[in-house]
Amino acid sequence: MAFHTIWSVDLGKSALKAVKLRRDKNNIEILAIDKVDYPLTARGSVDGNEEAKEALSVFRARND
Repeated sequence: MAFHTIWSVDLGKSALKAVKLRRDKNNIEILAIDKVDYPLTARGSVDGNEEAKEALSVFRARND
């Protein structure tokens, strides 16, 4: 199955970054860009899973 429109998502240490791309023949078009910042977690604390989950929820609410 070929996809013509996709979201590429990067869950980093302090932000979720995403770009929506569309392929049309041999061209790629950027349709949207989004960034959701979240605080850095302190060393030795629980990893940033909760922050990442919250960022994903915010991202999903903003984008279809």
